[in-house]
Amino acid sequence: MAEDENNEEIDREEKLAKKRTARAKLRSRLILGGIFGSVTCIVLGLFGYGIIYLSIPAEPSDSELEARLLATSQYKTEAIDDADEFDEMNEGEFAEDGDGNLLAFNRPVHRYFAFPAPFISNLHNSRKLLTIELALSTLQSPLTADGFVEDLRKFEPILRDRILNFLITKEPDNLKTRQDREQLADEIRAEMNDALDIDEDSENKGITDVHILKLVVA
Repeated sequence: MAEDENNEEIDREEKLAKKRTARAKLRSRLILGGIFGSVTCIVLGLFGYGIIYLSIPAEPSDSELEARLLATSQYKTEAIDDADEFDEMNEGEFAEDGDGNLLAFNRPVHRYFAFPAPFISNLHNSRKLLTIELALSTLQSPLTADGFVEDLRKFEPILRDRILNFLITKEPDNLKTRQDREQLADEIRAEMNDALDIDEDSENKGITDVHILKLVVA
């Protein structure tokens, strides 16, 4: 009888021990599950915040904002200046095309042509060489200015020959000062206009200026 009671007591203690073990395991699983869930929520939250933060465009800094405002004000100023210049134009400087649009047909414009290669020439009574780079400009109506520049390109060989024949007549002492350079440019202009059969009194002014980009006597 006593032995049976002892066995029952042992069985009861074993059952209690198993229940305690099961509860401990369950508690551990719940704790681990809670930790894992918390970490997952934190990671997902940070990831979502990063996506939202990166997708929002950054506000311009003060320097960028000032630059934009300055550009806007300059654009408005240029637009106002262009409008004032348009109002000051003589009505006779415009014509209408087939659609009724105004065309500035005789307002003079500048066009430029630069010789692609420099001129190298001997000088009169000297062993020195002259190296000079030239560019030409004209002031004409838009209807004729572009065509004139195209003519200069076509006549470039003739113009180069005329300029070289003229440069060989110059002496080193006549190419020293600023006034000498200005006189040389004016003389070259006259030579080229003469080669193009353009008179000083003609309506077509031809080449209006010669620009000396480089001049070396050595």
